[in-house]
Amino acid sequence: MKDKDNGSNPVQKMMPKVEHMASAVMEKVSEFGESVSDTANTVMGRVSEFGGTVSDRANAAVTSVGGSMKGLAGTLREKSPDVVAPYAERAAVGLEQAGAYLKKESIGEILDDFVSLVQRHPVPLLMFGIGLGYMLSRRRKG
Repeated sequence: MKDKDNGSNPVQKMMPKVEHMASAVMEKVSEFGESVSDTANTVMGRVSEFGGTVSDRANAAVTSVGGSMKGLAGTLREKSPDVVAPYAERAAVGLEQAGAYLKKESIGEILDDFVSLVQRHPVPLLMFGIGLGYMLSRRRKG
């Protein structure tokens, strides 16, 4: 019986060391998890900042295009010959309306409006896309 006690004794002596090592490993894993979490939060913050910057720049570009369209409408009114003046006026009004829309709406709202338009009129837009693709392919070949 004494042999069995002596044989199990080294295992019992090792248990505190094993528990200490396991505890140290768990602590390191926990620290690593916190480090990964901190890094992920930092990356997400930077991505969010970048996304906001891109969105702000896109909105600024759309607003700028809207302002340019309004300016083009004024130029069209001023420089069009009398013969085409009524048509130029209609085109100028359309440019002003489009310019005002672009200045007022954000990129997200414009995309939502576009999606809504595609959902309401899918066939005409599909035909427009096919026609545009055909014209661009002919232009590239020629």
